[in-house]
Amino acid sequence: MKIKEIILEPANIHAGSTFKIKVKAVRELTYKEMKSIKVKKAKKYTCIEIKGG
Repeated sequence: MKIKEIILEPANIHAGSTFKIKVKAVRELTYKEMKSIKVKKAKKYTCIEIKGG
């Protein structure tokens, strides 16, 4: 998974304060990673999720 966006609420964080963190992640698989996984797991990915590199 690749992290695309991180949002902190509130924007300013001080020592001892509480905050929320929102992370938007996208599932990606490179061709190099695809060679090392089993076919059953590789079938779960779509063509859009597979990236070169």
